[in-house]
Amino acid sequence: MNFKRLFRKKSQNREFDVYIENKNLDEGNNKIQKGESFNSNQKSDATTLHFHYLKLIDIYVKEQKEDEIIKICKKDINLYPKFQEEQIIKDKNRLQEMIKIYKKLGKSTDKFETELASYIFHPPNVPSFSRLIGIYEKNNNLQETIDIYKKAISFNLAGYKESLAMLYFKLPEPLKKVVDNEFDINHELTQLNNELNKIKIFVFENPGINKSNLLSGLVKQFHWYQHKAQSYIDLALLSKIIFQEKQGRFYKHYTTKE
Repeated sequence: MNFKRLFRKKSQNREFDVYIENKNLDEGNNKIQKGESFNSNQKSDATTLHFHYLKLIDIYVKEQKEDEIIKICKKDINLYPKFQEEQIIKDKNRLQEMIKIYKKLGKSTDKFETELASYIFHPPNVPSFSRLIGIYEKNNNLQETIDIYKKAISFNLAGYKESLAMLYFKLPEPLKKVVDNEFDINHELTQLNNELNKIKIFVFENPGINKSNLLSGLVKQFHWYQHKAQSYIDLALLSKIIFQEKQGRFYKHYTTKE
């Protein structure tokens, strides 16, 4: 199976090309899960397949095929344990190779030996998790969203506890109890509440501030990215920490209902 040429195929029938690509990737995934190899470099099977999945997801995003995006994201997430295993082996092999090279050069290998002895895997960004979470949340499939968070957090992927804390405010009480029972995000919730309290104080000090000035003021004062500041404003409104009232063409903000 020639994976290098898989995504270079050009044909008048694009649907057929994508079908073939998807079918071949499925065959590769099945072999990996069975402990077999599809790639000439047996040490990078899952890594190769993972990046091909990402390319295929990009194709479906451009074609706005949400069902197909969901399917490929699920396959990539299912592949992740194998991908992580390969990355750990690759990291350790690199350190061992550096130790050999430095020994030949007569240089100290202490740095690499210490790093190898205390090795901790730092997971890379895996877009399939966040993309699938985004789709599920958009479609209000909240239990499915929580399930993907559970997988991401179990793999120690960065940022997902913080994102789950953001979602927590939007959940109905039964699902909040599910999160309380299955996750430890008390630290993240405390931090988020502190951030929302900053918004409350800012609005209290600037009663009647309009939406644009509130957003730019928070970005300037707290050095938040605009997207982050907007997300916090939305949560503060949802949690009734601040209130919004339309006056003419503008939305004004207060800490109490006017």
